[in-house]
Amino acid sequence: MWKSIIACSFWLFAISAAAQTDADYAPFLLLDEVPNVIALNGEINFRAPLAFRRALAARPQVDTLILSSGGGSVQAALLIAEEVFERKLGTLILPEMQCLSACSLIFFAGQQRIVEGSLGVHQISGGGDLQEAQLNLSDILEVLAKYDVPQPVITRMLRTSPDDMYVFSDAEVASLGLIRTLEPKAETEVPTYPPTANSANQEEMAEAFILGVIMAGSLPRDELIGVATNIYADNVNFYGKEVTKEEVLADKYKYVERWPMRASTARPATIQSSCTQDICRITGVYDWAVLDTNRKKSAKGSATFEYYLRVGAGYKIIAENGKVLERSANP
Repeated sequence: MWKSIIACSFWLFAISAAAQTDADYAPFLLLDEVPNVIALNGEINFRAPLAFRRALAARPQVDTLILSSGGGSVQAALLIAEEVFERKLGTLILPEMQCLSACSLIFFAGQQRIVEGSLGVHQISGGGDLQEAQLNLSDILEVLAKYDVPQPVITRMLRTSPDDMYVFSDAEVASLGLIRTLEPKAETEVPTYPPTANSANQEEMAEAFILGVIMAGSLPRDELIGVATNIYADNVNFYGKEVTKEEVLADKYKYVERWPMRASTARPATIQSSCTQDICRITGVYDWAVLDTNRKKSAKGSATFEYYLRVGAGYKIIAENGKVLERSANP
């Protein structure tokens, strides 16, 4: 099925792009010659989810979504991705085509996934709006887990600035599990991800964990406290003081109560790590912003971070430190 779609849809997509763009379906295309296929061709704008619903109604037999987009609205892409996931559609990037930024969220939702073109990811920016940034980060963390996206893929996403784009190589597409089919795997096949804590990728995996910790600082209160409950050791060196996990959680709770809206993003180029057999140290710089609409107060700035992780069945934070580099506030 996939080979026939790739063989004929590539040319039909190119030929039909101009002629079959219907205002009711844009940026989606309906390919009459391939009735089980819908194609995304262009920016994912605010009206794209409704257009996708219309396209699905017109093509009830659809089983594949072809993707060609440089990205667009994250929230719109997430709505489309949920439709793809719930309907168990396959996602396909044809040769010479690109699926970048928010488009990648739709690709990852596919029950079957094929990459013949270019797939690119980066950190998602809230565009200066703290509330939008917090909601976007929360939703993205949720769906990446739901769609069973491999950890190394999330690592690339978190380590790439919103101003840059990480495009996966052909080798990475093959090794990171980006291609997924319903064909049964051979019993002797050995998965290539995720690497174990004792592998050569230990430092990279530790960095990805901390990038996720910093990203989680943007989550709503209950979700953030839930994450913190699972990632800290029972006893922590917290900014130079030996405290219990309960004391760390109390500090986090106090902070999120003071600042209901938060956004934090690490600077990938600043991150450094070193690991022994059972301890990893990760340092770097991140940018942050906070807002309380009720008090009409906000602040933003940058700070260093330093974490020590205990390596075992899973990472646990045993030490956390850092200092503010710059800060501006609207009292």
